[in-house]
Amino acid sequence: MEATVRQLTATRTAAQEQGDVRELAVAARELRYWSARRASARLIEPDQQPQVIRFGVQATLRHDDGSLRVFRIVGEDEADPGAGKLSYVSPIARSLLGAALGDRLKVAGREVEITALAGSSADS
Repeated sequence: MEATVRQLTATRTAAQEQGDVRELAVAARELRYWSARRASARLIEPDQQPQVIRFGVQATLRHDDGSLRVFRIVGEDEADPGAGKLSYVSPIARSLLGAALGDRLKVAGREVEITALAGSSADS
């Protein structure tokens, strides 16, 4: 969020200097949105060794075919499914919340086993 606000502030400044009314309006609108999101955001630090899947926790899932997938449960603004970051309100994340290491459950129609849980990391 911080990087987005900085980038939008720079975009707004450049639009003002260039007299680009349309770009200025777009940047101002986006800056209001992200500034409000930042003001209401709460930093959540997960346990280093979590016992269950919750916001901020990274979970490794083994599918019934043996393949592994790693997901971290994040906020809506951080979600990037391709990078393994699932919004806590997504259907997959909701089906995982509260599951513990070793639990077997059905996720998106597939049988999975929770094989590892991890807390915060430097690259999350």
